[in-house]
Amino acid sequence: MAVKKRSKAPSNTAKDFGKFLSQTVNLNNSNGKQLQRNRNDNGILNPKFISLIILWCIRLLVVFFPQYGYIQPDEFFQFTEPIAGDFFSFTNLRVWEFNGTASLRNMFFPGLISLPIFHLIKSTLGDEKLVNVSSYLLLVGPRFMIAILSFVSDFCIYRLCRLLYSPGPNCKSLMTNKSLDCLLVHASSYLAFTYYTHTFSNTIETILFGLLLMTIIESFPNSFSNSPPQYINIKLSLILAFGFFNRPTFVVFSAIPVLYWLACFQSNNHQKIANKQSRSSWYCWSMNCFKNIVANGLKLFTPFTLATMFLILVDTCYHHRLDDLLMAISQMSISKISHNLVLTPINFLVYNIQTNNLANHGLHPFWFHALVCMPWMFSLLAIIWYMDIVHKIVSYVWIQLPRNTISNWMIALLYTSSIVSLIGFSSRPHHEPRFLLPLIIPIVCLFGHRLFSFRSVAVVWFVSNLLLTIFYGHIHQAGVVASISHLQSKLNNSMSNDTNRSIHFMFARQYLPPLHLLTIPKQKEELFQVSDLAILEFPSKFEQKFRSIRPNTDVYLSLPSCLSDQLKNSLEKNFPNITMELVYQHFPHFTSEDLEHSYNVLFDRKRDSLLSIGQLLARLRGAFSMNVWKFASV
Repeated sequence: MAVKKRSKAPSNTAKDFGKFLSQTVNLNNSNGKQLQRNRNDNGILNPKFISLIILWCIRLLVVFFPQYGYIQPDEFFQFTEPIAGDFFSFTNLRVWEFNGTASLRNMFFPGLISLPIFHLIKSTLGDEKLVNVSSYLLLVGPRFMIAILSFVSDFCIYRLCRLLYSPGPNCKSLMTNKSLDCLLVHASSYLAFTYYTHTFSNTIETILFGLLLMTIIESFPNSFSNSPPQYINIKLSLILAFGFFNRPTFVVFSAIPVLYWLACFQSNNHQKIANKQSRSSWYCWSMNCFKNIVANGLKLFTPFTLATMFLILVDTCYHHRLDDLLMAISQMSISKISHNLVLTPINFLVYNIQTNNLANHGLHPFWFHALVCMPWMFSLLAIIWYMDIVHKIVSYVWIQLPRNTISNWMIALLYTSSIVSLIGFSSRPHHEPRFLLPLIIPIVCLFGHRLFSFRSVAVVWFVSNLLLTIFYGHIHQAGVVASISHLQSKLNNSMSNDTNRSIHFMFARQYLPPLHLLTIPKQKEELFQVSDLAILEFPSKFEQKFRSIRPNTDVYLSLPSCLSDQLKNSLEKNFPNITMELVYQHFPHFTSEDLEHSYNVLFDRKRDSLLSIGQLLARLRGAFSMNVWKFASV
């Protein structure tokens, strides 16, 4: 009978996968051998595996076909803007987070990712031709580095899923069906094509969180290894130190996994520990956990302290306070030593603990992360996560979960980490969707494979993430970087012609412009000036600045097209002798700051109500573009 069933087993991959899904409610059931055979049938020619490789290649290719989409100013101003300004001596905008007295941002990862590329550019072109460096190289170089680094998160998901969905100790397959599904969902997410290819500290935090989960879970004996990996305390200490300095919010993500490791990790078999604890009294169990916490904490103390000292030294050197620090050490002055040490995580916590400071960035209700940011970031995965939580809460009393299996405590750890992290971030009043980016690791591992339960759900996932990739990669504030690239070419032409005519660049009603992409040498700031009116009121602030510009100056203004009428009216009223010329227009460019003006341009009732396709496209360009205007000499 068994032979007969095997002879009728479907060879079609999709049918085999559907049968696999219906049989894998319990990962450690008696059908483990059958599941293993089905997994081994899925070789490298599996269409899903080929799709995964294609998605990985696309992640790298989209870097070189530059995404002008501008997600959030921190992708530049916490990463490449200060590094490029210092390394190339370009005019840059150093935001308040990098002030010398209380800097909030650690510079290790920005330097690690940006400096190798910048050094390669500088050594290739030489100092004399450095002014001719293309903004394209400055844009895609660091993005390529972080895109390469993002594959660490894919590797972590693979290792976690290999343990989560292993059918048993006899499984020799490197890639199970569920593991492949989770990797495919992760690689097809719009987060992988946008946040993973933009220089965000949140992307670094996601990578470190994945490494933390993988290191902790693999430190316990499992079906693939009966002994913990070596130097586990050093690995954890380094991850915690670098994660804390990269973003102190890493404490929220790492709290549950680290507490579990401190309380439960021992060199002997994890299964024996669980059995021993189940037979002991509550007092003995708690005392055993306390002893473990003390012993494991001491193991982490020395390497964590050394890594922390290194990172403090990096920030102290970056802010040019090392000489003062050495002088204070030689004088044995505690007050001077503490004054010259740059403790970026402490400054970060001191600033963000005050609600008045957070009010400058926007305050949100407690539920905003849960009801807005989670669906915004993870779409269908967030919905599945919420449905599963509700199901577990309602049915836990009636459904007895299997115990003493490796997958159960791993699932509980991933569940608890994601829930506690969401609650922890919701407790602070300032919410941004990108703060939750690291949660993609546990959520994909837990629920990524469920998206393939129904074909329609998978189609919705892929289509929605494709649209979000297009929006955030090529539409949202896309004209900012595109217009800067155009202006940079104007600047290079002016410097190559050695003209003494000065140029003034103005940016209004847009995200903060990353000025390092203009490649203006600091020694020529008198000839090439920049006015940042990005978040100021228009046109009043523009008029005020325009009056102060000296004569014999070429003035360029980067402005959303929906404000063109306001600009023309302002010039006719206040500067009747000034003419303007549209020299560049980038479409599409979406900005939420002036949606009312975009709406008025798109639905102008003063014009014809019936529009042809050409007229409709012209309306769209007028409502959602970024214009660069050139004014006659002032």
